[in-house]
Amino acid sequence: MTPRCAGVRIAQTLLTFAVTVVLAFWLVDTLPGDAATTSFVTTDASWLTRRRAELGLDIPVAERFVEWWGGMVRGEPGLSASGIPVVDLIREPLARTGLLLLAAVPVSVVLGLGGGVLAGARAESRTDRTTSLTASVVLATPEFVLAMILVTVLSIQLGLLPPVSLVPLGGSPLDRPQILVLPAVTAGAVVGAWLQRTVRAVVAAEAARPHVRAARLAGIPPLAVLCRHLLPGAMAPLVQLCALAVPGLIGAALVVEVAFGYTGAGSLLVTLIANRDTVPVATLVTAAAAVTAASLLVADLLTGSGPRRWLR
Repeated sequence: MTPRCAGVRIAQTLLTFAVTVVLAFWLVDTLPGDAATTSFVTTDASWLTRRRAELGLDIPVAERFVEWWGGMVRGEPGLSASGIPVVDLIREPLARTGLLLLAAVPVSVVLGLGGGVLAGARAESRTDRTTSLTASVVLATPEFVLAMILVTVLSIQLGLLPPVSLVPLGGSPLDRPQILVLPAVTAGAVVGAWLQRTVRAVVAAEAARPHVRAARLAGIPPLAVLCRHLLPGAMAPLVQLCALAVPGLIGAALVVEVAFGYTGAGSLLVTLIANRDTVPVATLVTAAAAVTAASLLVADLLTGSGPRRWLR
């Protein structure tokens, strides 16, 4: 990747990040109602006026955005509508979601990369048809339905895992690591299914190239063909696909948290949006956007540094 191309890709990623941050703040602010009207049910206009002034909602949205973003740069995004510092409000839920993501990554990697490479390297085989059909079925199944299926089989029928992922009061998910299994498998399976389909297409196209076919005809062992001839050529798009899977994994984890009653950033985000609490919502979205932007930037740097050399 030339310096100019690298600069363009970085600029595009940063612009996307900036647009996401602005939209997150503005869209929540434009929803019907605000933090004042959702905090109490009253028809007293004077009380609502005072409450909006207390929360700073009488200030134009552009000014509030600049004030919030200035605090973000300093590491102090401000207060929630309940008066709790945003950092204190989101710290623990973000840590719990981070643990869930770490548990879901191996699932998505094994199902997505492993299944995609296996299917693509043996395109049109029974293995390819079976794994691709399974991935299509998982993709067509909403996260909530997939979660209920896993609960029915693994919790109710077999009794292997708890049906809900309740974090111990005052404790950590690591105090009961079994509560992470079902949410991690659900989120990882959804993203892994998408990754399997896309990786399969990339690997199958690379497997059909002349030099890979020539290596097979020369009698080189299949594993050596895969590692020395096929994967090096497919490495760059595979890295990009893994980076693109990051926002999908974050989104799936947030949805799955609600399904299993896991008190992470997802359940907190639902509550904050319902309360029209703009500042912590925008802060959480910014954190997710920052992780996504970082993964895309890392993928661009890796694929521009000569990925064909990795497996030599």
